[in-house]
Amino acid sequence: MVTPPAEVNPASYRQRGLGFGSQWWVWPESDPINPYAGAYTYRADWGQFLTVLPRLEMVVAHQRFAGWYGRPDRSVTAREYLELLNRIVAAAGDPGTRTAGGP
Repeated sequence: MVTPPAEVNPASYRQRGLGFGSQWWVWPESDPINPYAGAYTYRADWGQFLTVLPRLEMVVAHQRFAGWYGRPDRSVTAREYLELLNRIVAAAGDPGTRTAGGP
């Protein structure tokens, strides 16, 4: 079951444009050629994220060292991570035009 973005609570989370399902944030993208079609992401504390992009055959893991004893001196916001993720997706290009790379 997935909660569409317009029904996510608290209301402040709705602006992210992501639905929620099975403990993962999901993109409601239905256009099969959009790189975010079928994508989902997990967000942990202190700016740690894991995103699966099936269309691009890609998994992106982002970790911010949280320190062993308490809060880190800085975290990574969801907005900052999404900006980084958009750059990674743009750099990946269209999966239909990619060729296998070398070692």
